[in-house]
Amino acid sequence: MLGWVREDVAAYLAASRMGLEAYKKGQPQISQGLRMWDSNVKPAFAKGCWVVQGDTTTTFSCLLSEATDLKATLDEYTELTFDVAASLPADWHAEAAAPFSSTFTASKGYRSSSGSHGEIWIEHAASRGVYRLQYQLVSAAVGSAPAEPADDPFGPGGFITPPARKP
Repeated sequence: MLGWVREDVAAYLAASRMGLEAYKKGQPQISQGLRMWDSNVKPAFAKGCWVVQGDTTTTFSCLLSEATDLKATLDEYTELTFDVAASLPADWHAEAAAPFSSTFTASKGYRSSSGSHGEIWIEHAASRGVYRLQYQLVSAAVGSAPAEPADDPFGPGGFITPPARKP
């Protein structure tokens, strides 16, 4: 799996720098201020992928698989997270804490120096009796930067205010 994960990760990161424009298929659905398209690009074994655009970020999200067997899903998750970590550029790092620890069966997050981030997780869809392996890649925020707090003359990372983590 490592070979195609490496190719896919490189392609997805490059596309995210361009707002995933080439991945948008058809007219967007609009809901709660977000625009969502089906994606015309997806990993070979994915069940479906979508592009979701907000005011400052664009997300590429995929449902990779659904299975009733948790162990098989965990094995797939473990291999995928290993392969993704091995495929990310040097300015990306694995997050120390699980991004969705209380919500999902398992989750792993990665973050770049630009603010782009990605997550891989297993969701238990109890109503359907399946475990879903999913991931998302969120582009770095665009637009105006938030104002600096008045009490910190050194800005983010100064001695008063630690650097802000972008969601």
